[in-house]
Amino acid sequence: MALNILSLIGIAILLLFIYQKFLKNSSKNPSVAILVVGDVGRSPRMQRHTISCLQELPTKYEVHLVGFFDSSLMSDLTSEMKNKNTRLHCHPIWRFPLKPRQTPHFLVYALCKILTEFISLHILLLNPKIIPNLHYMVLQNPPTIPVALIAKIVCMIRKCKFVIDWHNFGFSILNVKSSSAQTNKSKGKKNIIVEIYRNFERYIGGCADQHLCVSEAMRYFLVEQWHFPSSNMHVLYDRPTDLFLSKLTIEKKKQLDQDLFQQLAKHLLVQHTDTSAISDLKGRDFWVITSTSWTPDEDISMLWSEHVLDTVHSKLADTRIHHDKRRLVIFITGKDEGELKQEFEKNWRAIESKMTNVRVVLLWLERYELYVHLLRWCDIGLCFHRSSSGLDLPMKVVDMFGIGIPVIAYEFDEQNMRRVMKWHVDDKNTEKHIQTALPELVSHGKHGLVFSNSSDLTQHLCTCFDPTYLHTLNEFRQNIETDFRSKSWETDWREIVKPILCSSNQ
Repeated sequence: MALNILSLIGIAILLLFIYQKFLKNSSKNPSVAILVVGDVGRSPRMQRHTISCLQELPTKYEVHLVGFFDSSLMSDLTSEMKNKNTRLHCHPIWRFPLKPRQTPHFLVYALCKILTEFISLHILLLNPKIIPNLHYMVLQNPPTIPVALIAKIVCMIRKCKFVIDWHNFGFSILNVKSSSAQTNKSKGKKNIIVEIYRNFERYIGGCADQHLCVSEAMRYFLVEQWHFPSSNMHVLYDRPTDLFLSKLTIEKKKQLDQDLFQQLAKHLLVQHTDTSAISDLKGRDFWVITSTSWTPDEDISMLWSEHVLDTVHSKLADTRIHHDKRRLVIFITGKDEGELKQEFEKNWRAIESKMTNVRVVLLWLERYELYVHLLRWCDIGLCFHRSSSGLDLPMKVVDMFGIGIPVIAYEFDEQNMRRVMKWHVDDKNTEKHIQTALPELVSHGKHGLVFSNSSDLTQHLCTCFDPTYLHTLNEFRQNIETDFRSKSWETDWREIVKPILCSSNQ
């Protein structure tokens, strides 16, 4: 069966290659393709690449955004698409129409899904009438299979440059997703599949002409462990958008306050009045916020499974800091309605009635600007991102720093990173440079606090709640302002990515 599928793929590539040779470019202008095999609306980094291409590259460049368009795009892109003379072109990838449960076996579904994407991407990317004069292709990784191979084939046929933007590693994410296997037999199969994925990602990734990384730790790994040429490796940090950095007018703030109040009042059991205001709703409560996609790499269940909430509640009740009846309110935002969220909600409901000092609010704000405005009102952010590789950085912390609030962040497990990523240390110089990526973003005691277990998390929440710690929190805010809010994506992109995409070596 596998041989037949490979034969079909080979024939498809040959036919598409012949097809491409008989077509002529519909435009003489050079093109850049931004490729996301995922929901483009949930990939702010690739959307920002697209916006920067439109703003920074010469006007002769056409920009093509390829991916799944399930969620709404950034306002800059939607506005650009309404322009009659736009240089932006969006191309949706075909999607396999059936769900896994509608196919006889998951393997059949996976193969059909890959084959559908394979054919769709080749037709979109190889056809010079759809994307003429393709000069550069920028691919988001992960996922790696099958898109990285497709991108490389297309770049070879069309003689264009291939750039990979490394957000994380596909094999490390697969390792987390498949970690629930219980039997030795299934674990053995899992390890083989992860290893195959790892080798594929390493080989195909090494075929790219240039690489962008979200952290210095990631760049170091690719150079030292996978032996990618250091001259082709570039670190481009995520930065908060203007939505987080810009100051609100009095009228805009008042409107957002009213809209946010309507969303929060029902969760906090507050009646609407003519004088309803967020400040009255918040009172003296200490607001903490975290956003989650309810995935296995975010162990948000730690709040109840390891009795963090119970312990925090007891400590607040037993100490003098609760004499003014302040509450610790934890907002958890996330849209997914999967098993992890349902399990968390069930366990919270079981203890909610006795939590007079602590309240957890699960909500989803459809309007993104309301989520940003809620961040403005919060005292501190909470991040449970564990990182499958230890080398990526949590975007939610970037957003929180954009608003200017400190964070309590989970400290990446260095030993787990070494095991999953299979670090090989040959000398002491390499050893001392091995570290996770988190310190590049969050410095403990400077921008917030980090925790590695439930005990640390409990202590940090109680410490930050104490009014006497307010001065330290304000110092964190000042450090964040100095270290992060003064730096911009636009400046970094202009210095790092623009020279790559404007290279004349075609």
